[in-house]
Amino acid sequence: MANPFKEKLFEKKEPEAMKLKKLDLLSIAEHVEIKKLEPDDSEDVHLIMQKTMWEAEKKEIDNIVKENLSYGAYVERMVVAAGLAWAAHYDENGEKLSRGDPNSIYQEDVAILLSYEGRGIRKMLVQEREKAGKAAKFAYSIGYISSDWPVGGLEDMIRERGNKMEKIYLEEGYRFVRAKGGILAVKKL
Repeated sequence: MANPFKEKLFEKKEPEAMKLKKLDLLSIAEHVEIKKLEPDDSEDVHLIMQKTMWEAEKKEIDNIVKENLSYGAYVERMVVAAGLAWAAHYDENGEKLSRGDPNSIYQEDVAILLSYEGRGIRKMLVQEREKAGKAAKFAYSIGYISSDWPVGGLEDMIRERGNKMEKIYLEEGYRFVRAKGGILAVKKL
């Protein structure tokens, strides 16, 4: 006669590590789609920004989205990250933002829901906004990365202790200049 206790003891169980690996594969399998933000997305973008501790008024977001240079990351048709962008003027000689005809796409840092971190979404949104800048015939892609860093080699400091966005700018070939208001990441398109 079979011993049910012995059978239970030697029953094949899936190790916890395998279960976690399957969950990781499921989450990676979620397809991330990068699309231009539409005015209907403004409310969702505003909610993401609130959840990620950004201070932005919905009306301000509406106006930025209307410029048609901002992109979102969508999973299952839901916005999970937003990369806002707008037209700006970069003075190459003065290495600063100034008034003038737009010659640059200004990229705001990416607002991303915590559960979607680590999937390369920031980089995708930087690249997509660069494409939009090129399509608009802008000469530069720019964005502030920090209010200021100590004197020294900016690239080395970013490599050593920069945040995710700063490291992406570094990987994507941006150079860094000290400007009024902080450190500016600049890339010729």
